[in-house]
Amino acid sequence: KALEEVNKVPKGTAAHVRRKVTIDPGQIDAIEKVTKHDVIAFLESVAEQAGPKARYIHAGLTSSDVVDTGLALQLVESDGIILEDVDRLLEVLKWRSFEHQEVVMVGRSHGIHGEPISLGVKFALWFEEFKRHRKRLIAAGEDVAIGKVSGAMGTFAHLPPKIESKVCKKLGLKPAP
Repeated sequence: KALEEVNKVPKGTAAHVRRKVTIDPGQIDAIEKVTKHDVIAFLESVAEQAGPKARYIHAGLTSSDVVDTGLALQLVESDGIILEDVDRLLEVLKWRSFEHQEVVMVGRSHGIHGEPISLGVKFALWFEEFKRHRKRLIAAGEDVAIGKVSGAMGTFAHLPPKIESKVCKKLGLKPAP
């Protein structure tokens, strides 16, 4: 699609491929057993269904461009899922800290009994700790949200940097610096 926008690929190519192709993991696995290469197996599967227009799908890319950018998308999605879980945990920890604010328990320091504390304080401490973890998860998600569409050795020998920028923007990633 990005190549269509800069007139490097015939208009309608992306739509044609999307319309014609159904991803079939079984077929891709069978092809990979022969090719011994995951991306080539995927491309051959797509080419069988899309016909000659499939030749533009991998134009100027390396397999690393595809695999690394795909991994970045998986990591960003995973980070989002984990953040949702952390947000739910924070709600529970906050609620439990108030619920148990008067439940007395033994405080511990260096593995031995210390001053009395409340179970609510313990939950409040965990709440604050997970707020810090949440910030680190957000930062990690931003750090891994990098796409690479620069071809062999990252030289842009076959694709201009503006293609990488367009692709990354569409995927919600930043171009590799």
